[in-house]
Amino acid sequence: MSTLSSIFGIKHEDFALVTENPDALKSQSNTVRLVKDKRVKVKGSITHRQTGEQIEFPTYATLESAYWTRLTVRDHEVRRSNQEPRISQVFGGVFKPVKMKVEIELGGQLMTLSELIETLILENAKGKTLDDVRRIITETNLTKGLSEGMPLMFQQMGASQNGFTHAVEVFKAAGGIDDLQSLKNNPRFHTCYDMKANQGLEVVSFELGSADRSQSSTGQGFINIVDAVFSNLLRVIAHRTESTILVKDIENRAAEMSQADIKLKQAKAKSELDMSKQYPVIWSGASRQVDIQPNGDKVTRDKYNATNAPCGRWTVTTANGAVDLDVWSNSQSKPSTPVETTQVDTSKAPF
Repeated sequence: MSTLSSIFGIKHEDFALVTENPDALKSQSNTVRLVKDKRVKVKGSITHRQTGEQIEFPTYATLESAYWTRLTVRDHEVRRSNQEPRISQVFGGVFKPVKMKVEIELGGQLMTLSELIETLILENAKGKTLDDVRRIITETNLTKGLSEGMPLMFQQMGASQNGFTHAVEVFKAAGGIDDLQSLKNNPRFHTCYDMKANQGLEVVSFELGSADRSQSSTGQGFINIVDAVFSNLLRVIAHRTESTILVKDIENRAAEMSQADIKLKQAKAKSELDMSKQYPVIWSGASRQVDIQPNGDKVTRDKYNATNAPCGRWTVTTANGAVDLDVWSNSQSKPSTPVETTQVDTSKAPF
């Protein structure tokens, strides 16, 4: 025992964890901050196709570029046992496009997400060479979004009014226009601003959180970018596959099928094809729409909606320098000084 340990009565087991299992002391937060041009360790996993288990592996992401192009704020009714319902705010936004280099480590080998997809296709291809697979991937634009950028939808539940008001001010000053009219069919939304293509505020860092699917009534939610992109790719291929099978079946058996059966199969083929086209390229993934009925029953629709990745803090660059945005309701940080802009009157529409 060293002199200092003797003085304070420290035993081996008091500090053993530090050197013998240091991972146990590391932060267990599900939130990671991506920073432009910085290689950051992030959560990475793929859902096992048979068991549904999340297979995790070391993953790294380097944010190359991102632009903030849309924001929304909507009412959300919070219902908890033994409490009166209350209205909370949900801040939503879109980063588009987002370019990231995603690397994963499997079996001691480091590969990009594109290379992983390429390898899995090759392993399951019959009679195809690596060159064949690469040509097919290029011709079908299967991984184009990974190289050229994709949108990322995000939201923060229980957003603070000061936080999202500041975000609106910054966004408007950069050229954001009121687009609440586009959401006129959904009265829950009271704020919406948008920037047109090839515009947007440059995003130099942003947080990514992770949803707890066990707490979701539909069992859905964003886990991490690898799971979102990979699951989305497989579901797009699956719908295209089913549509192709149905079309071929009609072609091969048309003579022995009734017109009613043909129409049913044609409708199903079209539905499968349509679903494959819904949010096929997106970092945050897409989820099948599931409506919860008043009696608690779940109704699955033939429609996909973009999944929102949890994000409550991000930093943008403006003509006046970097601006930190923070819409966490319990944030301990103070927002940076807003850019010069006309004061937003929150007593009038669209607030």
